[in-house]
Amino acid sequence: MVKSVNAWLSNRQHLVDRRKQLEELKKTSANVVTWHDPKKTDTPIYDVAKLDAMVTEINNAIMVIDEAIKESNYQTKLSINIDFQALMQPIKSV
Repeated sequence: MVKSVNAWLSNRQHLVDRRKQLEELKKTSANVVTWHDPKKTDTPIYDVAKLDAMVTEINNAIMVIDEAIKESNYQTKLSINIDFQALMQPIKSV
């Protein structure tokens, strides 16, 4: 899919946010605790293996986006009329 670098950076941020949501879900609410005197029962709400698979897919997508953006930055050349060496010269004493 072809999108601008800015669009991919936006998508990447949404994926990072989604990954945080899934990881938090995996930690906190993967089980429902019910009490049946005197027993405690843990019932899974979500399949932890599926949550982990989704996190892995998101991590892989973020990695692909990062690689594509880095490759784009590597290939992009900028023409700027600045004499960098002159600007970095040491200050001459009076």
